Amino acid sequence: MIKKNINVLAAVALIATGAIVAGACSDSDYDFDEIDSTVGIGGELTIPASTTDTIRLEDVLDLDNSDCVTVKDNGDYVFEQQGGEIDVTEIRVEGFTIMEKLTSGQAFVIDLESLAGQNAKARANTRFSNTQRIRRFTYDGHSDDVVDLTRVSINPASMDLSVQFPDGLSAVMPVIDRLQLFLPDYIVVTDVRGNGNGTLSHSGPVITLTGVNTSHDLSLTVTTDELDFSAGNMENGELSIENGDITLTGDIDMSLDATLDITGVPSQTRFEINNTFSLDTFRPVSASGRFNPSINLNSLGNIEITGIPEFLTDGDVRADLDNPRIMVSIDNTMNATGLVSGTIIATKDGHESAKVTVPQMTVHPATTTRICICRKKTAEIEAEYGSNAYEVPDLSTLIEKIPDNISFDAKAMADKDRESEFMLDHTYTIKPSYTVEAPIAFAENASIVYKDSLDGWHEDLEDYDLSDDAAVCVTATIENRVPAYLTLTATPIDTEGNDISSDVNVEVSNTVIASPDGENSAYTPLTINITKKTADAMRKIDGLRLTIQGKAKSDDGTESVTGKTLNAKKHFLIARDLKIKITGKVIADFN
Repeated sequence: MIKKNINVLAAVALIATGAIVAGACSDSDYDFDEIDSTVGIGGELTIPASTTDTIRLEDVLDLDNSDCVTVKDNGDYVFEQQGGEIDVTEIRVEGFTIMEKLTSGQAFVIDLESLAGQNAKARANTRFSNTQRIRRFTYDGHSDDVVDLTRVSINPASMDLSVQFPDGLSAVMPVIDRLQLFLPDYIVVTDVRGNGNGTLSHSGPVITLTGVNTSHDLSLTVTTDELDFSAGNMENGELSIENGDITLTGDIDMSLDATLDITGVPSQTRFEINNTFSLDTFRPVSASGRFNPSINLNSLGNIEITGIPEFLTDGDVRADLDNPRIMVSIDNTMNATGLVSGTIIATKDGHESAKVTVPQMTVHPATTTRICICRKKTAEIEAEYGSNAYEVPDLSTLIEKIPDNISFDAKAMADKDRESEFMLDHTYTIKPSYTVEAPIAFAENASIVYKDSLDGWHEDLEDYDLSDDAAVCVTATIENRVPAYLTLTATPIDTEGNDISSDVNVEVSNTVIASPDGENSAYTPLTINITKKTADAMRKIDGLRLTIQGKAKSDDGTESVTGKTLNAKKHFLIARDLKIKITGKVIADFN
């Protein structure tokens, strides 16, 4: 009995569905004892119907140990690449000093004549109450990093104030009931010490002494380690910052409340209470306010893309994926909000292939910020990333033609419109990293191409030929659970792999209809016709070179299936009711 294996013909139908070589027919052999060795079997031979095994995508899409496409535990195909190592970026707000530039003083004047009236006798026990400015100072500093200041912690600084009471004052004003000094409100007083003249107390920037003896001078040392410039705290002072120049001014006022003890006309009617003043240089150690330090973060890194599977390399491939994502993680030790924007550039064969602009993203202070840059925000993305999700509609263009490299050029700065706090002369760091992740779920214009060859037929077919009017017709109903339209083209080849379309014609009838959702199957009748064009053509054929294109859109462009991630386990094809019909004569040569 002579038997010829016809798996190759069954496989042709299976390949037409996109399944490549897998799953043989249940009826794999046919007995040719009943066929005349030189004449056809009466014009037509039909191989009984059969059904292939289930062909899953994992049997078809060979990843070839790909570095960039992986299969997740749930079976989803995902394009995934990790960005390269990025150096830590260091940030410093340089320390600065606020140094005394100018101090001017005024004496506190007591004019008895103005109190009692010109040429009039002064009356005993006249109340005296007055407030005058006795000192004004101006300090200067510079910092290119400072935009505005609300609070500054400084190394402890002392202000020394000495008040000299003039001779003769004690005769008419032996005791000052209450003497008050009003410092600029922004000076946070931490300690006040006097020389024992009077009873000392202070409340905020107001220093009060009671029972001051005018026969002795008064001295005070005021210590501060903080300057508070917040709203409402600028009485008796002013802070201005322009182009990095910091100017700080302050006034010191003094008030006296006393009883004048005058009998008759005093020999002296005008007294000047003089003062001396010195204030240490302010040396800030930390500051709150708005800052714009230099952040030399020019890149979030590069990704070199290697190990691309074959179905993403063909010139007709367009990886228009439904929702690729770039996940960025930025470690920020600054207690300041950062802003990062930039451009992502894809290059292929040394040339820029795509470029997208990334909107300004917020980097939260003193924490790790996780950011998702996506083609479109989904409920899942927003639930995970919240306000850290940023939509870039043209993001998929970066990988439509799988590039060799993806680089993320960035620009970073502190948010100078938000208040923050910096330790001065302290090194802070920013360290970014990012990952590209794109579930292989088609968008409307997506197309992938798989190429393979089905060969080795020559040994089985070399003893056979078909008459000139003969044909091989393969029919099947294709069950498709893959959410993609599948189109097959087949080219006959000889044992050397050469195209022999001039000898043999192969026609495939229909595009296989896509599953609408990857959960329910679609069914498509499919026909493959093989005819010869030249004598002995069938003895030349060794197989078919196959190109299978998976697309989101139907052939007429009226329908599409998008947003369904290809799954190695759940998505499959089955060729049902598979029949092979040979019409015309089968000519055998068994010599």
